[in-house]
Amino acid sequence: DEFRCDWALLRLFSSHGDGEAAANRVMREFFSIIAKHQALGPCKPPPIGWCSWYCHGPAVNDELMHRSLSELQAFGGSQELPLNLFQLDDGWQSAWGDWLTPNDRFPRGLKPLADAVKAAGMTPGIWLAPAALTATSQLFKDRPEWLLRDSFGKPVTGGFTAPGLWMYSLDTTNPEVLQYVHRVIHTIVNDWGFRYLKIDFLHCAAMPGASRHDVTKSRAAALD
Repeated sequence: DEFRCDWALLRLFSSHGDGEAAANRVMREFFSIIAKHQALGPCKPPPIGWCSWYCHGPAVNDELMHRSLSELQAFGGSQELPLNLFQLDDGWQSAWGDWLTPNDRFPRGLKPLADAVKAAGMTPGIWLAPAALTATSQLFKDRPEWLLRDSFGKPVTGGFTAPGLWMYSLDTTNPEVLQYVHRVIHTIVNDWGFRYLKIDFLHCAAMPGASRHDVTKSRAAALD
């Protein structure tokens, strides 16, 4: 018989003593080894930034973002807000999943905003959820074979989120899906000019109960 599971339990024990201090020391040693194996460098300083979601939710548009940038520049000049990041959040896309087509509230596209943020001396940032899409998206209609589906062939939902949306999931074990996500990220970073990405709802790629394109991939591997 064969048993497959996406879950594993790792418990480390110290041979040099008991108690919480010894356990913590072993865990630090373990993660130090993992960091060396993954060739991880030191963490970059966290940015100090402004995010449109906490002021405007999804009700963003081109004029509002440029006006907000100008207001933040005025505060920055007085050193009241030493910001180095300006991040556009949810609400710019035509639909979840259609990340290459900004909606009509940004008639010039998003590159002018990124350019303005850089000219203001800040890093332009943007929100997206590359593993998620909605049923109203063009991607959902055009690429049904890219959807993560259950054993009955129905699309797997990734949950319900603001502002009242049911999320569906892309099957990231499908090479065509990965190519699409790569093209989205490449366009946003290299063509539009955004250097900070707020990547959200990645859990959609790892939803349980799914029948994946590559059946050898676990839920964890679908996020790799």
